[in-house]
Amino acid sequence: MSETYGPVHKWFAWRPVDTNDQGWKWLRTVYRRRTYLDIADHPAQRFWDYSMTVDLRAALEGEQQ
Repeated sequence: MSETYGPVHKWFAWRPVDTNDQGWKWLRTVYRRRTYLDIADHPAQRFWDYSMTVDLRAALEGEQQ
């Protein structure tokens, strides 16, 4: 299983989104990037990672500790 990430960009959360570092946010600017999860013979799964800070990698590592 491997994960790859797309570029980080600003996005206006016009709907509620669950950020990695500060919980649910709505009607404000957040940062997001596309995450691709590859599992063996299955097609890649795509989903978004959201964060209030630009550095999503640091936010994800802080969540795991």
